[in-house]
Amino acid sequence: MLRESVAPQEAAAVSGELLEAARSALTWYKVPHDVTVVAALPRNPTGKLLRRALRALAAGQP
Repeated sequence: MLRESVAPQEAAAVSGELLEAARSALTWYKVPHDVTVVAALPRNPTGKLLRRALRALAAGQP
């Protein structure tokens, strides 16, 4: 299952717009099933994305 997590400035209608754009530009198996809007993406001190922390956020774990 593909998931997309975003940290936009205005999160109101972003998830619907992203899914619409993905459906029009990508093949069906590359389109994410859902979009999770977070305040900020978890990063380590060097700026790399912390994928495990992001998965935990998407699963609803603290």
